Amino acid sequence: MTKRVEILVSFRGDPNETGHAETYFREGEFPRLSDAYADLIIGKRLAAAAPATAEAAAVPSPPPPAPPVSNDGGSK
Repeated sequence: MTKRVEILVSFRGDPNETGHAETYFREGEFPRLSDAYADLIIGKRLAAAAPATAEAAAVPSPPPPAPPVSNDGGSK
C-alpha cells in the first residue's frame, strides 16, 4: 500500500531503502510513498499525513472547454 504525505522539511532520503539511490524531497511536495517509508518520515517529523483535500489537489483538473466558434464570419 501507499500513502500520500506532505513534506514539511526538505531532505534527502532513500524511499526504496536500497542504500544506493537517494531522492530529494522538497518542502511542500505531496509524494506517494510506501506505508513503511511514509510512517518512518512522519515519525521523524519530516512529513505529515496529507489531508484528503491534498490528494484531490495533487491531481490536476482538466481545462474548461473552449467557447463555441461562430462560423458566420462576424458580420450580417
